[in-house]
Amino acid sequence: MSMLYRKFDWPQFDEIQTRLVPLILEMVDKRETKYLFNDLTDDEIREIYYTVPEFLPTFETVIGQSIKDIKFIYIDEAFPTEGVAHVDLTEEPWDTYYRINWPILNSDNHETVYFSSMSGPVWHEDLNDLKAWVYEERKLVREETFVVDQPVIMDILKIHGMYPLRKDFPRIILTIKPERGEDPALRDLVKG
Repeated sequence: MSMLYRKFDWPQFDEIQTRLVPLILEMVDKRETKYLFNDLTDDEIREIYYTVPEFLPTFETVIGQSIKDIKFIYIDEAFPTEGVAHVDLTEEPWDTYYRINWPILNSDNHETVYFSSMSGPVWHEDLNDLKAWVYEERKLVREETFVVDQPVIMDILKIHGMYPLRKDFPRIILTIKPERGEDPALRDLVKG
């Protein structure tokens, strides 16, 4: 069993997806510009809770916390295939921090790969205001891999990257921040 991520057999998953996927695709289509990480507005999040009433209660049951934030990740053909190994940023310098990734469209088009490294990261900022600690991939050792074909909780402060398996684009997933992503109870949840 992995200490880095865990996939869930989510209660009422098929019912949730029936209403959630078209709703998110509609929200995505309304965006004139799509970024890698796209914040959902408070109104959009309320619309999710209204249209998919099982979403929040099942999240609270499975994860044991409420939701702090929801974004959609949008990857198209222009997403790089190299130099994407990174750790995400958090508000505090936590040792571990978890997010839940939820499949929407072509979510299994990329695999998420975890790595270990003997060398440190380099700070990176790009024109889209994306900031991250990135790693030189030739110095990394591939540890574990998964695709987001069901809801998955993952440690975002461990070295990881997304790599294409097919050319089905765009790839859209929700990334959900729990109220306390650093909570040790989430580490126990990952362990099973």
